[in-house]
Amino acid sequence: MKETVRKGLGIYSQLGASNFLNRFLGKIVPNNLFHEKRADYEYSNRNLPTHRTHTAGDDHIILIVVDSLRCDVINAHDTPLLNEFDKTTAVAPSPWTYPSVSSILTGLYPHQHGAIRQNDDPDNVGVDEIYLPPKSTEHTLPEHFASVGYNTYGAFGFLMPFLAASGRFETHKLYNDAGAERILTNYETWLDNNITNSTFSYIHLADPHQPTDPPEKYWREYRVDDDLDGITKWGDYADNWDGKGAEYFQEHKKRLYRASVNYVDSQISKLIGRLGGKLHTDPTVIVTSDHGEALWEHPELDSANFYDSRPAYSVGHGGTPYESISRVPILYKNTEFSSEDCSTIDIFPTLLSDKSIDIPDGVTGHSHSDPFPAQRMLLTEGSRYGYEKKAIYDSDYKMIRSNGDDTTLGFEIPSETTVQLPDGVESELTQQLPPWPEGDKVREVSNQVQTQLENLGYK
Repeated sequence: MKETVRKGLGIYSQLGASNFLNRFLGKIVPNNLFHEKRADYEYSNRNLPTHRTHTAGDDHIILIVVDSLRCDVINAHDTPLLNEFDKTTAVAPSPWTYPSVSSILTGLYPHQHGAIRQNDDPDNVGVDEIYLPPKSTEHTLPEHFASVGYNTYGAFGFLMPFLAASGRFETHKLYNDAGAERILTNYETWLDNNITNSTFSYIHLADPHQPTDPPEKYWREYRVDDDLDGITKWGDYADNWDGKGAEYFQEHKKRLYRASVNYVDSQISKLIGRLGGKLHTDPTVIVTSDHGEALWEHPELDSANFYDSRPAYSVGHGGTPYESISRVPILYKNTEFSSEDCSTIDIFPTLLSDKSIDIPDGVTGHSHSDPFPAQRMLLTEGSRYGYEKKAIYDSDYKMIRSNGDDTTLGFEIPSETTVQLPDGVESELTQQLPPWPEGDKVREVSNQVQTQLENLGYK
């Protein structure tokens, strides 16, 4: 089997055919195994950055991204372990996974690394109409750590974050329907085999993402009505927020969401407890998210101002970047983050600085070991649905702008109360916005990839 995979990867590399998996390898190799081995193969042929420093010993860094993790579930009841971490909040660089993961791993905003929609056609939102360009040529966090002697591992609970980060790790592991327990147990097995080395690991847990289906124990503990039709997704209430039965459905959907986060917290707690008896030094642990999750916070405001091609107003993610989507937690041990407003693009330079690894030129993220700039505007961009919508922050204010909808909304934060922005603030924020997408590029994907993504709600 290994020889077949190796030969197939070589042929794939020569042909460069996007549907080669359908025509050959997909018939003889399990789909995820093919993706993993191809990613490992890409990494083996990748040039690593050059750094003056070199690490030795057993230093371990674990970056866990919990998909769709909101800030308000970090509390003593829903996340008793994570609530004990040091914590701050951050602005996610994008309201959906692909560009946001690319930003976390490069320290760049989506318009800088290019893994973002290239057109502003609101109806070109199918998987085949989203142009996901080749992954950024910028070196990513795992490549920088690999260049100074770390073994690197990437585990992905579903396909989308894998598409953003594949080929960047020495070892990749891709899952379809695995929960946090399986993913973290397999990570621990890999770590056992690398425990005397330094390691950098990126683990993307998918449990709060739809379809949301934690173990039965958590359904019971949170008293979720499992007879509700479509409760693991959005049922009939993505664009019907005040119809008959909507309030009851929304309440149980919120319970199910919190139940899934509680399950994730329990599994991370078990992992850290087990590692405490194995590692000679305390690991650096960061838990964050690629984006949050809207649970009907602003449906009337959203439907009145923005076109959503699904439609799903103030539901899920990928749409208008309200705080429930754009604001995420950063929870950490054995590193430091500022309590000031920050972005998840800061994780990249902060971790490099922690280990005295040179931060490459041009990185937009800011190391939290250095003083923050006097004025710093934070950005969320790269909407998945409808017209492009960008959110930009300045101190006490936030502005959401959509050229296609011809809409500008102002908010006071953190309350996210709608306000008329002062003239000087609106002008300054508007000037700081990056360009809108103007291209018409599309990229075909294989039938297997399209099916997997549609099952996750990426239609």
